[in-house]
Amino acid sequence: MDAAPADFHEWRRLRAWALHQKDWEREKIAEALDISPKTVRKWIGEARRKGEDALKARPRGGAAPKLSKEQKAELVDIIELGAEEAGFEGERWTQARIRKVIIDRFSVTYHQNTISRLLAELGYSYQKPATRAAKRDDEAIMEWRSTTLAAVKKKPLSQE
Repeated sequence: MDAAPADFHEWRRLRAWALHQKDWEREKIAEALDISPKTVRKWIGEARRKGEDALKARPRGGAAPKLSKEQKAELVDIIELGAEEAGFEGERWTQARIRKVIIDRFSVTYHQNTISRLLAELGYSYQKPATRAAKRDDEAIMEWRSTTLAAVKKKPLSQE
Protein backbone atom coordinates (compact mmCIF):
# COMPACT_ATOMS: atom_id res chain seq x y z
CA MET A 1 0.00 0.00 0.00
CA ASP A 2 1.23 3.53 -0.79
CA ALA A 3 1.99 6.25 1.74
CA ALA A 4 -0.89 7.34 3.95
CA PRO A 5 -3.23 9.87 2.30
CA ALA A 6 -3.62 13.32 3.84
CA ASP A 7 -7.14 12.39 4.96
CA PHE A 8 -6.84 10.13 8.03
CA HIS A 9 -10.36 8.73 7.62
CA GLU A 10 -9.64 7.77 4.03
CA TRP A 11 -6.41 6.12 5.14
CA ARG A 12 -8.28 4.04 7.72
CA ARG A 13 -10.86 2.85 5.19
CA LEU A 14 -8.18 1.92 2.67
CA ARG A 15 -6.09 0.25 5.36
CA ALA A 16 -9.09 -1.84 6.45
CA TRP A 17 -9.57 -2.94 2.84
CA ALA A 18 -5.86 -3.78 2.47
CA LEU A 19 -5.91 -5.87 5.66
CA HIS A 20 -9.05 -7.65 4.48
CA GLN A 21 -7.22 -8.48 1.21
CA LYS A 22 -4.53 -10.12 3.39
CA ASP A 23 -7.23 -12.34 4.96
CA TRP A 24 -7.36 -10.58 8.30
CA GLU A 25 -10.51 -11.25 10.32
CA ARG A 26 -12.97 -8.41 10.68
CA GLU A 27 -12.52 -8.26 14.48
CA LYS A 28 -8.72 -8.04 14.16
CA ILE A 29 -9.00 -5.23 11.59
CA ALA A 30 -11.42 -3.37 13.87
CA GLU A 31 -9.06 -3.75 16.83
CA ALA A 32 -6.00 -2.66 14.83
CA LEU A 33 -7.74 0.46 13.50
CA ASP A 34 -9.71 1.25 16.68
CA ILE A 35 -13.11 1.00 15.01
CA SER A 36 -16.11 -1.29 15.37
CA PRO A 37 -16.39 -4.60 13.47
CA LYS A 38 -19.70 -3.28 12.09
CA THR A 39 -17.85 -0.35 10.48
CA VAL A 40 -15.28 -2.74 8.99
CA ARG A 41 -18.10 -4.85 7.53
CA LYS A 42 -19.70 -1.74 6.02
CA TRP A 43 -16.44 -0.56 4.42
CA ILE A 44 -15.57 -3.98 3.03
CA GLY A 45 -19.07 -4.36 1.59
CA GLU A 46 -18.79 -0.94 -0.03
CA ALA A 47 -15.41 -1.81 -1.57
CA ARG A 48 -16.74 -5.12 -2.86
CA ARG A 49 -19.78 -3.49 -4.49
CA LYS A 50 -18.18 -0.33 -5.91
CA GLY A 51 -14.44 -0.96 -5.83
CA GLU A 52 -11.62 0.47 -3.74
CA ASP A 53 -12.29 4.01 -5.00
CA ALA A 54 -15.55 3.98 -3.03
CA LEU A 55 -13.44 4.20 0.14
CA LYS A 56 -11.58 7.32 -0.96
CA ALA A 57 -12.52 10.76 0.29
CA ARG A 58 -14.75 12.77 -1.99
CA PRO A 59 -15.03 16.54 -2.24
CA ARG A 60 -17.69 17.86 0.06
CA GLY A 61 -20.77 19.44 -1.41
CA GLY A 62 -22.18 22.78 -0.52
CA ALA A 63 -23.29 25.97 -2.11
CA ALA A 64 -21.01 27.74 -4.54
CA PRO A 65 -19.36 30.86 -3.09
CA LYS A 66 -21.51 33.95 -3.53
CA LEU A 67 -18.53 36.16 -4.37
CA SER A 68 -15.99 35.23 -7.03
CA LYS A 69 -12.25 35.40 -6.33
CA GLU A 70 -12.12 38.67 -8.27
CA GLN A 71 -14.96 40.15 -6.23
CA LYS A 72 -13.29 39.09 -2.99
CA ALA A 73 -10.08 40.77 -4.14
CA GLU A 74 -12.05 43.92 -4.94
CA LEU A 75 -13.67 43.79 -1.49
CA VAL A 76 -10.21 43.62 0.10
CA ASP A 77 -9.21 46.71 -1.90
CA ILE A 78 -12.31 48.56 -0.69
CA ILE A 79 -11.61 47.60 2.93
CA GLU A 80 -7.98 48.66 2.61
CA LEU A 81 -9.00 52.10 1.28
CA GLY A 82 -10.97 52.66 4.48
CA ALA A 83 -14.54 53.05 5.64
CA GLU A 84 -14.65 56.80 5.01
CA GLU A 85 -13.53 56.28 1.41
CA ALA A 86 -16.44 53.84 1.07
CA GLY A 87 -18.86 56.55 2.18
CA PHE A 88 -19.14 55.93 5.92
CA GLU A 89 -18.51 58.38 8.74
CA GLY A 90 -15.44 57.29 10.68
CA GLU A 91 -12.80 54.73 9.78
CA ARG A 92 -14.30 51.84 11.74
CA TRP A 93 -15.43 48.84 9.71
CA THR A 94 -18.33 46.89 11.15
CA GLN A 95 -20.03 43.75 9.90
CA ALA A 96 -23.08 45.83 8.98
CA ARG A 97 -20.96 48.26 6.94
CA ILE A 98 -19.14 45.49 5.09
CA ARG A 99 -22.46 43.77 4.41
CA LYS A 100 -23.82 47.03 2.95
CA VAL A 101 -20.75 47.40 0.70
CA ILE A 102 -21.21 43.83 -0.57
CA ILE A 103 -24.90 44.43 -1.30
CA ASP A 104 -24.33 47.81 -2.96
CA ARG A 105 -21.23 46.86 -4.95
CA PHE A 106 -21.88 43.22 -5.88
CA SER A 107 -25.66 42.81 -5.43
CA VAL A 108 -25.00 39.82 -3.19
CA THR A 109 -26.61 39.32 0.21
CA TYR A 110 -24.87 37.63 3.12
CA HIS A 111 -26.41 37.12 6.53
CA GLN A 112 -24.68 39.51 8.89
CA ASN A 113 -23.33 36.63 11.02
CA THR A 114 -21.60 35.17 7.95
CA ILE A 115 -19.56 38.34 7.37
CA SER A 116 -17.07 37.40 10.12
CA ARG A 117 -16.35 34.06 8.37
CA LEU A 118 -15.89 35.83 5.05
CA LEU A 119 -13.50 38.32 6.66
CA ALA A 120 -11.51 35.50 8.27
CA GLU A 121 -11.25 33.84 4.86
CA LEU A 122 -9.89 37.13 3.49
CA GLY A 123 -7.26 37.31 6.25
CA TYR A 124 -8.96 39.76 8.61
CA SER A 125 -9.62 39.19 12.28
CA TYR A 126 -11.83 40.77 14.89
CA GLN A 127 -10.26 43.88 16.35
CA LYS A 128 -11.22 45.52 19.61
CA PRO A 129 -11.59 49.26 19.19
CA ALA A 130 -9.02 51.44 20.95
CA THR A 131 -10.20 52.89 24.25
CA ARG A 132 -9.17 56.37 23.09
CA ALA A 133 -10.47 58.05 19.99
CA ALA A 134 -7.92 58.32 17.18
CA LYS A 135 -8.85 61.98 16.60
CA ARG A 136 -8.76 62.90 20.29
CA ASP A 137 -7.65 66.48 20.97
CA ASP A 138 -5.99 66.53 24.39
CA GLU A 139 -5.51 70.33 24.30
CA ALA A 140 -9.23 70.90 23.71
CA ILE A 141 -10.07 68.52 26.56
CA MET A 142 -7.74 70.39 28.97
CA GLU A 143 -9.23 73.71 27.86
CA TRP A 144 -12.77 72.42 28.44
CA ARG A 145 -11.86 71.05 31.89
CA SER A 146 -10.23 74.28 33.01
CA THR A 147 -13.01 76.60 31.78
CA THR A 148 -16.38 74.94 31.22
CA LEU A 149 -16.10 72.16 33.81
CA ALA A 150 -14.63 74.51 36.40
CA ALA A 151 -17.48 76.97 35.84
CA VAL A 152 -20.11 74.25 36.13
CA LYS A 153 -18.59 72.94 39.38
CA LYS A 154 -18.58 76.44 40.96
CA LYS A 155 -22.31 77.00 40.42
CA PRO A 156 -24.40 76.16 43.46
CA LEU A 157 -27.22 73.69 43.06
CA SER A 158 -30.52 75.50 42.59
CA GLN A 159 -32.91 75.10 45.51
CA GLU A 160 -36.50 74.44 44.76
